[in-house]
Amino acid sequence: MQHDPLFTIKHILGIENLTKEQEEIALSVWSNRVTAVKSSPSMGKTFIAAAICLAFLLPNKDSKVVSTAPTGRQVEDLLWSEIASLYNNCKYPIGGKLNTTDLILSDKWFATGISTTPGKEDESSVKMRGYHAPKILVIIDEASGVHPAIFEAVEDITSSEYSKVLMISNPTNPSGEFFKACKSKTTHVIKMNCFTHPNIIAKKEIIKGAISTAWVKKQIDKFCEETDHHVKEDMTFEYEGKIYKPSNMAIWRILAEFPVSAQDTLIGYAAVEAAMNRSEVIASDVFASLDVARVGNDKSVFCLEKNNRFTYKAYYHFDIAKITGEAIKFIKEHTPRKFGVDCDGIGAGVYDNLMEAQKLGTLSKNTDLVEIHGGASPIELHQTEQFLNLRAQMYWTLAQDISVKSIEKNDEILDGLSDIKYKYTREGKIQIESKEDFKKRNSRSSDYEDATIYTNFMKYDINPVFKSAFID
Repeated sequence: MQHDPLFTIKHILGIENLTKEQEEIALSVWSNRVTAVKSSPSMGKTFIAAAICLAFLLPNKDSKVVSTAPTGRQVEDLLWSEIASLYNNCKYPIGGKLNTTDLILSDKWFATGISTTPGKEDESSVKMRGYHAPKILVIIDEASGVHPAIFEAVEDITSSEYSKVLMISNPTNPSGEFFKACKSKTTHVIKMNCFTHPNIIAKKEIIKGAISTAWVKKQIDKFCEETDHHVKEDMTFEYEGKIYKPSNMAIWRILAEFPVSAQDTLIGYAAVEAAMNRSEVIASDVFASLDVARVGNDKSVFCLEKNNRFTYKAYYHFDIAKITGEAIKFIKEHTPRKFGVDCDGIGAGVYDNLMEAQKLGTLSKNTDLVEIHGGASPIELHQTEQFLNLRAQMYWTLAQDISVKSIEKNDEILDGLSDIKYKYTREGKIQIESKEDFKKRNSRSSDYEDATIYTNFMKYDINPVFKSAFID
C-alpha cells in the first residue's frame, strides 16, 4: 500500500495549497483505521476528502473507495462534484471512465457513491454491504446526518487489514453515530477550527473561496455573548482581544465542537451522561413501569425507580401471558408504590391481566396499577408550558427532573435519551416525536426511553379519576 498520500495529492493531482489540517487528515487516513473530522463550515473538508479518494484509489490496483452521505443529492453535489473537478484538472490523465457518482478504472478497481433515500436507509445499507476489497476506503460525508444502518454496513465491509474509514462533518448533533465515533478511543479525531485557517490567521484571502474574517465576525456578533472571563465549561474563547461565550450554534460553527445539545433535542447528552455518573439518593418511595413490545424486534422494558435511580430489565418476543407473568414477579420482588403500564397497544391486555390478578388475590393491592395512555390530555402540574398530549408532558417533566436523577449505565439508553426530538405545533404546544419517527432514525423503538418517562411520572397522579396533581 502506498504510504505517502501527499505525494499523489501534490504532484499527481497538482494541489499545492493545503492547510495544515488537510495534510493531517490525509496522513491520518493512511495511519489509522478510522479518522473523524469535526469542522467549521468552508474549511475545505470535502475538498480534501475528494483528494484522499483519488490518492487512495490511483496507486492501489484493485482497491475500492465507497462514499455516502445522508441523501443521494448530497452524494452527488458535495463529494463527487469535487472529485470530478480534481479528475478533470489533474496534471496527468487519470484514465478510466468518470460518471456522475463513480470512477471506473476496471471491474475490480473503482470509486463509487452510494445514494441514500430518506426512509430507505436499510436498502442502501444492503447495497453497500456488497462492496469488499483487500484495500477499501469508505468516506462518510456529512456524517452527523447519516443513518445508523449505514454505519453498520460500513463496519461490515471494513474488516480487512487495509480497510480505512474517513468521516467528515460539521459537529451539529451531540448524539448519533458520528458523535459516538468521535468519542471512541479507536478513532483518530481531527478538528478543523475556523481560527486555525490561513485566511483567518492572515486576515486576508490566502485560499480562495474558503472561510473569511467577515464571516467569523458575523457569527460572533450573531451567536456569541461578550464576557469578562474564561469559563472552560462554557467554551469561552478570545478573538481580537475580547472574550466571548458561544451559543450552541457558535460552538459548532466557530469552534468545531459538538454543542451541549441539538436545537431540537429535548435532553442533552451531557445531562444523561451526568445522571449515569450520579450516585443514588436515599428515598422512601419506589416506582416502576412497563413499556410493552408491540412488533418485531421491540423490547418489553421494565423500569424501576428506587432511591432516585432508574434501572431496567428487558425481554424480547414475549407474548401477553408471559410478560404478565414477568410483571407479577417484578411487582412482588420490588413492591413499588405504583406500577404503570403503557396501554396504547397490546399493553392493555397486560394491564387487564394484572388487574384481574389483584382481584383474585394473586397480586397484592398495595401496588397501585396505573393505566398509561400517551395520547391522553396533559394533567395540571402548574407548568408554564403547553403540551400536545400526556406523552409530551411526561418527556418534558423528565428533562426537568433529570438533574437530580441517577440512571443505570447503558450506552443504548445514553444514546436514546439524548436523541429524543421535540417541536412546537402551530398552537405553540410541545410535541415529542413518535415511536415510529424515533425508530426510523435509530433502528430501534424508544422502549427504554418510554419506560423511563412512565416511571418518572409515577409520582404524579395521572389517573383521570383524580383531581390533584402532585403526590408526595
